[in-house]
Amino acid sequence: MTDRATFKPFLTGLAVIAAARALAPRRFAWKRPPYEFERRKLPIDILLGTDAIRRALERGRSVRELERGWTTELRRWRRRREGVLLYR
Repeated sequence: MTDRATFKPFLTGLAVIAAARALAPRRFAWKRPPYEFERRKLPIDILLGTDAIRRALERGRSVRELERGWTTELRRWRRRREGVLLYR
């Protein structure tokens, strides 16, 4: 990583997961519950805040497709947060 302005750590993490699934599809498995105090949800769903990303990866959607899916909402959120940032 040489340019922190263009590096996308969240996307990189998803790409690592997608690569692991592709390289060893029979051996790859999501960590099962429990996680922390949650006994039903998969830990990855808790960490991601949703099961939609995991399900999309399981269906074979690419990381780029996922990114395109949240780009509009991310822009909207960035505009909204500008008004409350103390430091820019």
